[in-house]
Amino acid sequence: MDPSFAIKLRPGAQILTRGRTAVQCGLDASRAGIIECSRPSVVARALRTAHRPTDCRALSQRLVQAGLDVTTAEQIVEDLVSHGILRPARRASVAVVGSTALAEAIRELCAQTGFVVRRPLGSEPTWDFLRGLSPSTPAVLVDQWGSNIETRAMAVRTHPNTVTAAALDHRGLVGPVRLDGRGACPMCVELTWVRNDPLFHLMARELEQPDQDPLAISATAATATAVVGALVEARSTPEVGTCWVIDPYDPVAAHRFVLPPHPGCPICFAARVA
Repeated sequence: MDPSFAIKLRPGAQILTRGRTAVQCGLDASRAGIIECSRPSVVARALRTAHRPTDCRALSQRLVQAGLDVTTAEQIVEDLVSHGILRPARRASVAVVGSTALAEAIRELCAQTGFVVRRPLGSEPTWDFLRGLSPSTPAVLVDQWGSNIETRAMAVRTHPNTVTAAALDHRGLVGPVRLDGRGACPMCVELTWVRNDPLFHLMARELEQPDQDPLAISATAATATAVVGALVEARSTPEVGTCWVIDPYDPVAAHRFVLPPHPGCPICFAARVA
């Protein structure tokens, strides 16, 4: 890892002393990283300095000053980065397209999580907005049921990493996740619904500004934001095509599945022959 790489502790990261012999990175010992050391309070204090941005070299040096040898200190920093306890300090961008309550909730959560949130300005056409962004910026398309096909086609052409999110009555749907230009696109999921209900696309056009369930919005926005974080940090990246059905009223009914590209999707076909 580049020693000058800027890092910081992720939101909610807890650095605790575990008795007189260890530091524990998190309250749940079954999942938290545990660092055996002779001066845990000093090591914990050094790690807590990463609540503010620092770099790998500086944090390693603080751990050495706390009593660890150089190799151990560097390995601890690398392990904490790989497990997501330390994350890149540079604020990554994410584009969120949509005007519904769910879209606004995703924007708010992404901003609180540390992303720079991009959105179309005023009457700016969505396809112009997407075309003007860096291709490396993940795009989240929210509540696009029955929307203009050009918007979704532009997202697929210009952004290899996309996530679809939508309200489904009192439930929510996150996915499919499209990675590096591979997997089902935002149009595939709608075509899948049409296969089950031939009138789905006509019904969806009546949802210009749907009255969305607040519990479903919160739960779906949290899942979508977590998925974006996994894409940006390249940690625990979901499988191509993964979808999550969110049901806050019946958590047992919530489930995850993988959606393959729809064989009749015109957007995927155009992407293959381009």
